[in-house]
Amino acid sequence: MLVKPCGDNTLVISLYDNLLIDYQFTFSLLQEDDRHYTSINFMATPEQANKNLDMSINASNNFNLNITWSLSSTAGTISGEEMPFIARTNIKEHRDSFSCEKFNFRLHHNITFYVYVTNFSWPIKIQIAFSQHNSIMDLVQFFVTFFSCFLSLLLVAAVVWKVKQTCWASRRRETSEKLSSVFLRVKYHLLAALRRSAPVGTAAEGENGICSPLIMDHNQPRDYRENP
Repeated sequence: MLVKPCGDNTLVISLYDNLLIDYQFTFSLLQEDDRHYTSINFMATPEQANKNLDMSINASNNFNLNITWSLSSTAGTISGEEMPFIARTNIKEHRDSFSCEKFNFRLHHNITFYVYVTNFSWPIKIQIAFSQHNSIMDLVQFFVTFFSCFLSLLLVAAVVWKVKQTCWASRRRETSEKLSSVFLRVKYHLLAALRRSAPVGTAAEGENGICSPLIMDHNQPRDYRENP
């Protein structure tokens, strides 16, 4: 940072180091010693040749704005002669974009943009940022990534659900087979117990070759006559 004294007892703050891209800088001139500052200069060089350079600036008080550009960062020399881009007066904020195609960032690797903030009153807070990103493409990429992840998770959930359904069906089938086997054993043992407990001559062959007790009808008359 370079502070230049002026003849009318005012000071100019000149920043000849490039401001970092995709960062926001805040300059606060709030102290009593800052009363004499009336101008601040910034500069920035694009870092990516295939993306536009966006700039935004705002302040707590009105200011005048001048933006220039040059093909190199040696402003003030013949090779780095600055060319005007925009000039505005009595504003509090401004947004602009420098086209990577119009300014040919690929060919002009050292192209530099200068921002001059002047004619502001003390105290003041100034925020400035340079960024290189395509908001529309970033938004599209976000949604593409989001839906890709969502569909992947949905597919995984469907596979897990199918596997669980298969396991549950297999378990139900095994349980049903086990219960059927148990019921058959119980039926067999019950019928066997009834056969063993029935008197001799009162059992008949039942289903599946298993003996079952005969039910005698006591209301039928009995014939006790002996056969000849």
